[in-house]
Amino acid sequence: MNKRIIAIALCDPAKPNTLDPAMWEDYLSCDADDDAKAAYVENFGEWDTDRFIESYRGEYNSDADFVGEMLDETGFFEGWPECAVRYFDLDLYVRDMQSNGEFFSINGFYFWNY
Repeated sequence: MNKRIIAIALCDPAKPNTLDPAMWEDYLSCDADDDAKAAYVENFGEWDTDRFIESYRGEYNSDADFVGEMLDETGFFEGWPECAVRYFDLDLYVRDMQSNGEFFSINGFYFWNY
C-alpha cells in the first residue's frame, strides 16, 4: 500500500483511530510492511514501534497456519510420541487461544495480543 494512502487513512480526523502527528516520523521510520503497520494501528489506535516489533508475528493464510508454525518454532511437541502428535487437535487449540485473546489478526497479519 502506498505510504501516502496510509498517511491519509491514519491521519483523518474524522476517524476514531488516527495516528498522532508526533508518532508519524516513528511510524514511517519503522522498516516493516506498511499494511502490517496499518493493521496494528487499526487494532490499537496508536503507534508504538517497540510494541509493534514485539507483537508482530507475520502474515499467514489462516489461524491454524499461524498457530501451527508457532508450535513448531517453540518445540511444543518435543518429547511427544508421534502417535500422540497425530491426535493433537490444532483447531481446538486455535479456538482456545482465540477465546483467551492471545492473538489477533487483521487482513492476514498476525500479532500477539500483549
